[in-house]
This record gives sequence, structure tokens and C-alpha cells, in this order.
Amino acid sequence: MNDEPREPYATLHFPLPECRDELMDALSVAKWQIVVWNLQSLLRERMKWGELSAAAYEEAETIRRRFYDICLEQGIDLDLDPPYVVKTNKETDGK
Repeated sequence: MNDEPREPYATLHFPLPECRDELMDALSVAKWQIVVWNLQSLLRERMKWGELSAAAYEEAETIRRRFYDICLEQGIDLDLDPPYVVKTNKETDGK
């Protein structure tokens, strides 16, 4: 018997072909993560370095705040590098 600690791992199981869409969603998560990260970086870059009018800057700030809110509602913290999925209050409070 081997008493060495094992690294935790997870195995996802998708019965095919009926769960093909769910499998494709799971496989594309990293791609979506890159898209979201790049979009927030673009917004930040334009607001920090772009020559925006006051109205354009205000609109960009509104969009950026709403974008962050949506991500946090889904448990995604974009302040981490790279973005990681974090547990929501509902998950951590056990509700």
C-alpha cells in the first residue's frame, strides 16, 4: 500500500452524443477566459492612455463598472492575474 499523498484531480464525464453541447462548453472555457481578460484590458488601456473626451471616458467607465459587476455576479474576479473563478458569497456561506 502506497501512503504517499496524491494530488487532487477531477474527471468530467459527458455521455455522448446527448451531452455534446455541454462538453464543448466545458472545453471552451479557457478561450472565453482569454476573451474576457482581453476585453477588460482593452477597456482599461483606453481609459488610461486613450485620448477620450469627458463624455466618452464617462461612458467607458460605466461600461467597465457594469462589466466588472457581471463578472463578479458570476464568480469571476478580474483583479487576479490571470483571471480565476472565485466562490460567490452564496457558495461560501453554504446557502
